[in-house]
Amino acid sequence: MDHSFDLLAIGESLVDFISEEITDHVGNADGFQAFLGGQVTNLATNVARLGKQVSLATCVGRDGLGKFILKDLRQKRVDTTFVQNTPDAPTTISIASRSLTTPDFVIYRGADAHLSISQALMEIIPQCSIVHTS
Repeated sequence: MDHSFDLLAIGESLVDFISEEITDHVGNADGFQAFLGGQVTNLATNVARLGKQVSLATCVGRDGLGKFILKDLRQKRVDTTFVQNTPDAPTTISIASRSLTTPDFVIYRGADAHLSISQALMEIIPQCSIVHTS
């Protein structure tokens, strides 16, 4: 591979379901809106928004939420060459309350825990200006 990146982010991608209204507990919410999430994913999309070349290494499930993540990453101009998918777990999700204080949240771990370090990923690391993991 002869492409380099300003940032290679390695770690979790998930879908955040955040309550539509302000509430102290997720159980009190009437509805939720879906957002692309995960610490390294948020960093990757924000750096891409600044016009930098960014790639994300993560793992999603072979499900609709995995497709949601891939579509959103591509729309935000994040390279998805190193996004893996697994049939062994669903895409990770987080359910959170929109809150004026500390949000109440629950995380359902899934595919992000199945990320493996491939030979191609190891080969691109020396060509990246910054590598960020979480």
